[in-house]
Amino acid sequence: MDFMDTINEWAKKISDKTNEVVEIAKLRAANFSKNEKANELKKEIGEICFSMYRSGDELDPGIEKLCADIKKLKSEIAENERTIRRMKEALEDLLDLESVKDAYRMMEDLHL
Repeated sequence: MDFMDTINEWAKKISDKTNEVVEIAKLRAANFSKNEKANELKKEIGEICFSMYRSGDELDPGIEKLCADIKKLKSEIAENERTIRRMKEALEDLLDLESVKDAYRMMEDLHL
């Protein structure tokens, strides 16, 4: 393999890993949205429970559905986090460059 082949191979790997960094950012954004939705559902659960408590009623079956929705969102978040961790590990294995670590620090500081 000559020098240009090595450069081309390295450039392709960088391009592929750049796409993975973009995917990580998308997964983190999705997790943020899912956490926001889970928080909205928790608030709704609280409002229903408190309203029923004040009325002296039994708890509504709708609460069970909301809890199931929260559980599903949390499961999706956990899967996204596992995917992010695998992608970061693969990237760090391939490119053990200080600039990559700096880019991750910036992404984490920005909560991406």
